Amino acid sequence: MTVSSEVVNRRAAVSLELNSYLKSTIDSEIVPQSLRAKYSFAAFDLSIEHHYSIALLVSNKRDGSAYALLRPLIEAEIAGRWLSFCASDEQIEKVRVKGFCPKPEAMLKQLEKSIQTENRIQTMFAGDGRVLHDFTHSGIEQWERRIASSGKVEPSYSDREIQGVMAISDLFASLSALGIAFGCAKIEVVNQIIPRLNKMRE
Repeated sequence: MTVSSEVVNRRAAVSLELNSYLKSTIDSEIVPQSLRAKYSFAAFDLSIEHHYSIALLVSNKRDGSAYALLRPLIEAEIAGRWLSFCASDEQIEKVRVKGFCPKPEAMLKQLEKSIQTENRIQTMFAGDGRVLHDFTHSGIEQWERRIASSGKVEPSYSDREIQGVMAISDLFASLSALGIAFGCAKIEVVNQIIPRLNKMRE
């Protein structure tokens, strides 16, 4: 097993600190009043939990498992946003009765029509969707990162790529916390999170 660099360890610590901040900021705000709010908050909360798990896994040098959680984290945030802003009352009921939710790509298209959506999110699923899929479902993208330059089979994830995965997870966890705060109409919390999001986008 490879040993993560000090840079990666510090980056994991930053994400863990962010997660603690997000949870402490929104935990007291999670009081959903409607079925729509309950489902959307649950999706957002799951995304934030995945964020914590990714940082914890990286800090414990379990990079492959951390990569595997990236797509579920993103999809949970997208689902939360779709449930909040796009899903009709009939669709919400269909979720309750049949557990039905559109595919992430379909939810993104609806989100694009109703609210501003990050272009990078569209790009991830349009151009990099297979990569995210492989990370989650143990495909070739994972296998190649477990073959060292020496030929040995061992984790060989680059520091730069790990930091990129963590930056993406930070962004979506923050968007999830923003979704909960917005859903609770807690403007003071929204105003605390937005500057952090803007800094991430720089």
